[in-house]
Amino acid sequence: FGTATNTVLTIDGSGNLDMSAGGGNIILDSGAGIDFSDTADSSGTMTSELLDDYEEGTFSPVIRGSGIAGTYELSSSLAYYTKVGRLVTLHMSLTLDDPITGGGSGYTQITGLPFAKANSFHTTAVVNSIGFDYTGDYLITRFTTAGTTSTVLGIFGSRDDASISTPSISGLSAGDSFTITVSYLT
Repeated sequence: FGTATNTVLTIDGSGNLDMSAGGGNIILDSGAGIDFSDTADSSGTMTSELLDDYEEGTFSPVIRGSGIAGTYELSSSLAYYTKVGRLVTLHMSLTLDDPITGGGSGYTQITGLPFAKANSFHTTAVVNSIGFDYTGDYLITRFTTAGTTSTVLGIFGSRDDASISTPSISGLSAGDSFTITVSYLT
């Protein structure tokens, strides 16, 4: 490599990019990315060495019942996502309004996720809840379908030496809150 300079980008003699002089971003065409094919794969079975996506943003989660959706207004909703390649991480802090309309039936679900999970991908995360009336040791969240793509998380109960339970959405009241951080593959 020689040295090529313009007001935004400098490529030095060893091929390094220097953006300190003019600032700015490196912009790649759709489908292009950073290729890590020079790195050795010492374990597992590699399927790709191309990092072709990064995104951050917000989304609007919706709480509903699995049987009858009902109406569950939120007084506070902080919902952020980060997507790096195929890995999506969601963080939600949700508080139900006072009063709530309610009226749902079945177990509690969260919809409105920014990306669908991959087919046959399984994930589980702990849910921090304040006020939700349920029987069990702790709450977890996972996608409602295992073998297909999905954008619906369910809230489930878990306890030692017992099967997963489906706490009824009727256990939700005004002012109850959930904090959830979950990662999954698209």
